[in-house]
Amino acid sequence: MVGIGLGQVLRLNVVAFPPTPCFGTIGFLNGNGVAPPNSASKNVSLNPGQADFVDLTAASLGIQFGQRMELQPVVMVTAAPNGASACQASAEVFDVFTLRTSAVLAPQP
Repeated sequence: MVGIGLGQVLRLNVVAFPPTPCFGTIGFLNGNGVAPPNSASKNVSLNPGQADFVDLTAASLGIQFGQRMELQPVVMVTAAPNGASACQASAEVFDVFTLRTSAVLAPQP
């Protein structure tokens, strides 16, 4: 779980580390295991060496000054046509005004 507050963005990055492609869905869940309202998820189909990301802003969640929300970045890997699929992920929290990163984490399977 990682927390975000007003003026912050939670970004989930995923990469297909060579030589294996990455197929799956990336997104976020709240503490109850449910996707928060107005959150984005994305289906990814990446060749080796390609990367993608999905952002979730505190503003889109209606977070007000002084509030925080805990979220879990989630990568659900699906099988590729040939059966091989592997995705490496990381998540970061950054400030929308300064673009300074305040937290970086590597989610565990």
